[in-house]
Amino acid sequence: MTKSFPQTQEQLEQKLLKSIQEVYLKTLGHQPQQVSGKLNDKNLTVIIEDSITKAEQLLVNNGKEELAQQVRTNLQLAFEPYLKSAIEEATSIPLTDLISKSSLDTGRTSIVAIFTHAPELLSSS
Repeated sequence: MTKSFPQTQEQLEQKLLKSIQEVYLKTLGHQPQQVSGKLNDKNLTVIIEDSITKAEQLLVNNGKEELAQQVRTNLQLAFEPYLKSAIEEATSIPLTDLISKSSLDTGRTSIVAIFTHAPELLSSS
């Protein structure tokens, strides 16, 4: 990880959200509709709208919800190291924990990333 210069909270949040969106597209070939989030001290919370891939949606639409859930679970496990790396690279701060959960019903994914320490931020005023 390279050392990054202090940014405002808003700048860092935008950088993180863009990095997450890019890693979704690059790794899964899927462009989520909206990625929103908030950084609070050393915690990042993210909500991703339309995070379910076309293949998963196809399975759901054809009555294969259980198989779609298995695919989602395995995709999340395989995707997690890429997501963690993208977040750590954007902040230059290691994560102590990364938790994510997806809902096939709503198409949303929630992510909680916990950093080893809070990023150094500039005042936005």
